[in-house]
Amino acid sequence: LAAFEPTEEEFRAIFKIHATIDARFGGGTLQNLTQEERRQRKDAVAAADAQIKGVLSPARFAAYEAARGPVAK
Repeated sequence: LAAFEPTEEEFRAIFKIHATIDARFGGGTLQNLTQEERRQRKDAVAAADAQIKGVLSPARFAAYEAARGPVAK
């Protein structure tokens, strides 16, 4: 999130959303997941993106997506 430079409120909201994915699937290590777990994680990331889009303004969400660059989903 450093390149995005979120406000404290934005950071807390995004962190909370991503924390649920990390708790469920680990810290992002895809090689330890089964194919089914990878599919479930992909769905969870898509749902998280939708949540984040709802938290941020359209301009801030665009900046967030640009700052993260290509993301392995």
